[in-house]
Amino acid sequence: MAGATTRDPCRVVVAVIVATAVCSGCMVGPKYVRPRVDPPASFKSAVPNGAQETLPEEWWRLYNDAELDALIATATTANQTLRQAVARVDEARALARVAASYRYPTITLDHAYTRQRTSGNRVSTVTGLRTTSPATFSNWLLPVDLSY
Repeated sequence: MAGATTRDPCRVVVAVIVATAVCSGCMVGPKYVRPRVDPPASFKSAVPNGAQETLPEEWWRLYNDAELDALIATATTANQTLRQAVARVDEARALARVAASYRYPTITLDHAYTRQRTSGNRVSTVTGLRTTSPATFSNWLLPVDLSY
């Protein structure tokens, strides 16, 4: 029990030094002033003032490279329009909602009603005798399924 109350002075000194170093590393100083940064007088490319030369629509043809022409043609034919891209995103979201819907319980109600009238001249399946009056049967089916 005596060892628990005494402290190692070396550990205490190291802990105080580490705490002081950590706290002083965050301090800037009481008289800190942000240095002023002057913007450059002119930039690399000047703003156009007058008529500007426009690039041709098929600018890559300036390089006269058949391989580049083939790559651009492949990219143009395989590229989707914005409408197609939005449709693909909508389709992916709908498929994700369908896939997530199986996490919830499903209740199915498949009701059915049938009505059947038999002839009065039929043979009874129970007694084997001929019946003299027609019979009407109504069947109501109301199965409820709960799946999870």
